Amino acid sequence: MVEEAIALLRRPGETGRCAHQSDLAKALLNLSTVLGRLGRHAEAVASAREAVEIQHEPAMDDPDRYLLDYTHATTNFALVLSRAGCHDEATTVAQEAVMRYRRMLDYGPDDVQPWLPVALTNLGVVLTEQNRHEEAVPFMTEAVERYRDLVGTDESYRAKFGESLYNLSIGLAAIGDRDSALKVNEAAILEFRQAAHTDPGYLHMVATALETRSLLLSEMGRPDDAAGYEADAAELRGTLRLLLSEADNPDEVVPPRTSGSG
Repeated sequence: MVEEAIALLRRPGETGRCAHQSDLAKALLNLSTVLGRLGRHAEAVASAREAVEIQHEPAMDDPDRYLLDYTHATTNFALVLSRAGCHDEATTVAQEAVMRYRRMLDYGPDDVQPWLPVALTNLGVVLTEQNRHEEAVPFMTEAVERYRDLVGTDESYRAKFGESLYNLSIGLAAIGDRDSALKVNEAAILEFRQAAHTDPGYLHMVATALETRSLLLSEMGRPDDAAGYEADAAELRGTLRLLLSEADNPDEVVPPRTSGSG
């Protein structure tokens, strides 16, 4: 389906060049996501790289109109590169995306605000996948604070705030700060519970965070507490399976994706 759309978008002369190219770039990014999930990482990188190259010239020619889309593309490209094992290039691309968003914020377009924490999260993920946890944690921390600000004015960012807290808890645990990881994990669970009020699929993330909490407690020598949270997670997963089986449309109750992408 995506490949058919790309073939159609490659036909010349259907729309103005930039608009047409933008649609093609978005389709290529979607294709790279599909290919990555299938484990076809080299093809995913090629598709995402083409998307970035397509958007580069319009972004340089008319940055007010196209630079934001180009930066979105590079943010996603960094994750594709990282998952393909191209860690050095992934780090450079992710860092550049963060810097671009920061520069765009300097002249204040409101639609940039939600994207900087996405880029910060992705940079944290790229560094984490290289076991560079000490470097990743500051970016994850900033992502949390920026999502906290967004939630203050728009509740729709609550789930993303929860995801950023969860990512930070994992990062803190990786550098050995389990006490802080436990506190941040508790905050993530609360945010996921709130998000689940409007999207029951987030019960999956509540259960995942409870399981992570159980593991942390076990590593801290608190097996009884760990067992309690493990049991809570198992009960919650049972509830989610029941919701899935009873839903008229199972697609309405699905676990959300938390990859850091936009």
